Amino acid sequence: MNVEERYEILSKEASSSIEFCDKIDFIKANIDNNIESLMSKYKEKEEYLENFKKAVKVVQRITDKRNEVKEYIRKTVEQSLSVVLGSTMYNLDIIDGDRGENKFTDIQFISTITGKPRKVGTAVKQLTSLIFMISLLEISGSSKVLALDEYLGGASEETAKRLSSILVNLAKDYDFQIFIVNHVKEISDNEEFIRIYLEKENDKEGLKIAKIEKGDMEYENVI
Repeated sequence: MNVEERYEILSKEASSSIEFCDKIDFIKANIDNNIESLMSKYKEKEEYLENFKKAVKVVQRITDKRNEVKEYIRKTVEQSLSVVLGSTMYNLDIIDGDRGENKFTDIQFISTITGKPRKVGTAVKQLTSLIFMISLLEISGSSKVLALDEYLGGASEETAKRLSSILVNLAKDYDFQIFIVNHVKEISDNEEFIRIYLEKENDKEGLKIAKIEKGDMEYENVI
């Protein structure tokens, strides 16, 4: 093989090597671009994941706080019911749910004897909702004013007496102001209530205060 032929072969080999290196450089550039794109997406996903973890913690704190509040209310209602009724008859199950776009909170009364849900009378329902409201007012720091219009009509006898004592304690110890329109004698007979009696002589003049009775002592926040 002469020099010219050898040169021709070497030139072709060199051209092929250069062409191969160009392809390698092109592939490398594509790989580098893909790596850069993937790293950018990875950082986006990593940032999204980090924000998601933070959101989960926030939701968890809210959920935990809500569960703490529910547990506080549940225990308060259970204990108060036991005091008013004179025995521990019910455990409570507070259930949150959705009906379409509307959220609701349902209370189930669980028998302490059978461990099963049971129906309750008007008095227990009234007591439960009243204690529930008082607990919410106490937790929220809202104005502690209650106006109860025949709200306690289901209570009677010893239950009504114990309930009236609780209302007095709420006023004296927790700064509640409670106004009651009431026909339950056992509640009205509590000597620490300020009793305002109304009468109506005719429809034109309407109700008027007939008399106001107070016990031996006056309590600023007890009505």
